[in-house]
Amino acid sequence: MGRDGIQVSIVRAMPIAPFLSFGLILAWSQFANNAYGAIDSLAAFGGVYRFANMASTLANAATLLLAGCFSRRAASLVLSPRFSLGCGIVASAASLGALLLSLAGAPDMQLAMLLCALFAVAGSATGLLFVAVGSLYGRLIGRQAVFNLAWSHMLCGALFFVAVGMAHWHLGRAGDMLLPSAFYVLLPVAAGGLCAAALSVDPPESGFYSADVRDIPAVFWKLVVVILVLCFAMSFTGAVSQGSLGTEGPLLRTRSNNFFRIVIALVLMMSVVFAKRGVFELGRVYTAIMVSSVVVVTMAPVMDGEVAGWSQLSSAVLLVFRMLHWVVLCLIVYQKQLSPVLVFGLGAGVQALGNGLGLLFGFVAGDGLHEPSAQLLTSIVLTLLIILCAFVLFSEKSFDDLFAQRNEGDLDLAQLFAPLPAFAMGAEQRSAAGSCGVAEVDVCRR
Repeated sequence: MGRDGIQVSIVRAMPIAPFLSFGLILAWSQFANNAYGAIDSLAAFGGVYRFANMASTLANAATLLLAGCFSRRAASLVLSPRFSLGCGIVASAASLGALLLSLAGAPDMQLAMLLCALFAVAGSATGLLFVAVGSLYGRLIGRQAVFNLAWSHMLCGALFFVAVGMAHWHLGRAGDMLLPSAFYVLLPVAAGGLCAAALSVDPPESGFYSADVRDIPAVFWKLVVVILVLCFAMSFTGAVSQGSLGTEGPLLRTRSNNFFRIVIALVLMMSVVFAKRGVFELGRVYTAIMVSSVVVVTMAPVMDGEVAGWSQLSSAVLLVFRMLHWVVLCLIVYQKQLSPVLVFGLGAGVQALGNGLGLLFGFVAGDGLHEPSAQLLTSIVLTLLIILCAFVLFSEKSFDDLFAQRNEGDLDLAQLFAPLPAFAMGAEQRSAAGSCGVAEVDVCRR
């Protein structure tokens, strides 16, 4: 079978498997957050555990941003199969260490600091896995990227409900913890193994991607600011409003969020298979997300006390934005042939930074925002920031600038979402005529 026989067999038997590693990482993050309290030993750490999660998110952001800033030097290392597998092993080892540490009993200062350190290590390792997975998605045309993204979110939601459903078997608390704990420890190494298999079978072409920051469109930096602001605002709103759901709040919020995740994933799958080209209007989706976020943030001070679960809308809006954000980064890498380490490092890094800062400030300032005047002032400031970003800094029309054709053969945004059979036939004809762009030739070759 040869040296890479196992990897080749995995990829050929299930070509979508490497792309599902994104869903495995997403699922791991839910078990790491332990939002539904299935892992009692971790839940016993209380506030320390929340700080550990923030440390993981901020370490994830710092690692991604550093990888993006030093993409020229980091690309060959981050996109190597052994490094991806190593990151998965490190994240799993850190998760196992945190799980064993939580069994030691009531946390003291030293245990709390060690727990935060282990979470930070796991966050950094999974951040590098995000970049490796992003490099795989960056090779896909629009509909392919959306389809595989939908399957990843479907897998993430399915794993969550399988773990939660263990309680219905009445195995006792130890039995109920078994599957979530196994997922928590094993999912990172599984994701790393799938990435390593794909990178081993089809390594990135040397010199194909540009790591020059000057090749990034100026409008991309405006998008980066929008990502940071929206993720901060929605995470902050969710963190402050979390107490309104009571003791069952985290479980209810996570269940509804994963149910919504599966529904959106099904809609995306159906859109890819049956929809025509005009349905994939990224600008309109972006505008709808921003308007929804304005409504959620503006009404939060009033609706939190009147409508149970209003704060869950912030998670739903943020989830849809993350899906859009991931697709946009994939298309930037594909169309402009930019380094995935550069694009996903910066793009995913600011998302994690916004989430981490929103959770941190929401946790710290939560007790001081019970006064109606403070809630109103905070809501007004965040609403104005979102409006400024959505309609002034980066509007719906900005997507045309972001995906503007630099060269004659480049694909525009409509072509990136063309139905796949028609796109492939047209690309072959243009390739024979000598007028096919580099990106289209790459699609035909794969």
